[in-house]
Amino acid sequence: MEVDPETQSSDALLASVEQRLVYEQGGGDLEFDSLELIPLGHDAGRIIARALGTMVNDAPVELCVWAHGNVITRLELEPFGDTRRPIRMPLLQSIRPYPPDAFEEEPDIDEP
Repeated sequence: MEVDPETQSSDALLASVEQRLVYEQGGGDLEFDSLELIPLGHDAGRIIARALGTMVNDAPVELCVWAHGNVITRLELEPFGDTRRPIRMPLLQSIRPYPPDAFEEEPDIDEP
């Protein structure tokens, strides 16, 4: 995963992962889906790490890990590129950092 450079990895943060329970599946709209690890209404904090993964149907999906203080609060899944809903958890072995050109815009082939 690509970790936010401002995030200090701590033993408490890593230990919080195994103690997390999913309160509910959030989002579910056309933009993203998520597993909420704290009750809704609480501050989810900020994104501390991101990665790409591949679903069973070979479509890419973006993973975002949120934390507040030393507690992981949310795992968010977003469509990546041309991926369409419904999005699903990626295969564990497919999770990888972004490629160097991940956010470069493709040239518009309709323009002369």
